[in-house]
Amino acid sequence: MVGSWARRKGLGALLAIMGGVLPLAGQTLGADLEKSAKWPELAEVSRGYTAAFPNEAMGWRCLAKAMIMQDKNQEAVEAYHKAVELESYPPDYYRLGRAYQRLHDLDNAIPSFQQAVALDPTMAGCWNDLGIALADVARCQEAVAAERKALALKPQMAEWWVNLSRDLVGAGNLEAALDATQKAITLKPELIEAWYMQGDIFSRVKLYPKAAEAFKRALKIDPKDEFAWQQLGKAYLMQSRIPEAIAVFRQLLRVNPDMPTVWGNLGAMYDYEGDIKGVEECFKHLKAMAPQMAVEFERKYIRHEKQAL
Repeated sequence: MVGSWARRKGLGALLAIMGGVLPLAGQTLGADLEKSAKWPELAEVSRGYTAAFPNEAMGWRCLAKAMIMQDKNQEAVEAYHKAVELESYPPDYYRLGRAYQRLHDLDNAIPSFQQAVALDPTMAGCWNDLGIALADVARCQEAVAAERKALALKPQMAEWWVNLSRDLVGAGNLEAALDATQKAITLKPELIEAWYMQGDIFSRVKLYPKAAEAFKRALKIDPKDEFAWQQLGKAYLMQSRIPEAIAVFRQLLRVNPDMPTVWGNLGAMYDYEGDIKGVEECFKHLKAMAPQMAVEFERKYIRHEKQAL
C-alpha cells in the first residue's frame, strides 16, 4: 500500500513517511542519489526529508547542493540559510557565499565568506574566493590580505598567485605583483593568465620589450589567443616598431577577421608607413563590416583625386 502511494506521490513523499520511523533512510537514499549525480531526484528527496525533519541541517544542505547543481542559485541560497540557522558549519557559509557569488550579489557573498573563515581559518579555497570577491568591489588591500592567507595555506596554487598579482596591481604595488606572477610561472609555466599578467605589468612600467616577450610566451601556449596577439601588437607599437606591429595585427586578423577596430588600427599603421594598398584593403573590410567606422576612416586616410589636386 505504501509502495503504491509513494510511486504516485514520488520519492519526497516516501521519505516523509519513512522519516517518521527511519531517519537514516533519507540520508542513505540522498547519498546514493548524490553519488549518481541525480540532482532533480536528490532535490525531491531532500524536500521530503526537510518536511519530515525541518530542524536537521543536513536535509537543507543536501537540498542546497541539488539546487546549485541545477543552477538554481536563489533556491540554494534559501536552503543554505536554513542550514546555517540550524548549525554553524563553516563549509555551509562558504557554499552560501559561492551561491551569492553566482548571483553576482557580492554584498552578501563577502560576509558569508568572512563568516566561514572566521569559523575555520584553514579554508584556503574560501580565502581565495573572498579575495576574488573583494577585488571585484575594488577593496584591493583587503583582497591582497585574503589571497595571502590562501597562499599561506596552499602556496602550490599557481592560479592564486595570479589572483594575488591582480590584487597587488589594483593596490598599486607593481613590484610585488611582478614577483607574484613569477611565482605562478615557476609553478605552472603553461598557465597563460600568468604570462598575461606579467606582460600587463611590464607594459604599465613601460618595459615594452619585456612585455612583448611575455605575450609571445602566452602565444606559444595558445597561438590563437586574440588577447595575446592584441597586446603583443600594442607592445610593438609603443616601441615604434610599426612593421612588427603590422605583422602581428595581420596574424590576429587571420585568427579572427571580424574585428573592425583592428582593421581600423591596421589601416592607420599602413597610412603611417605610406602603404596606400594596405590602407585601401582595410577600408574595404571596414565598409563591409562597420559602415559608420568606414566613413570616419575614409575621412582620415583615403586620398581622393580631388584632394591630390
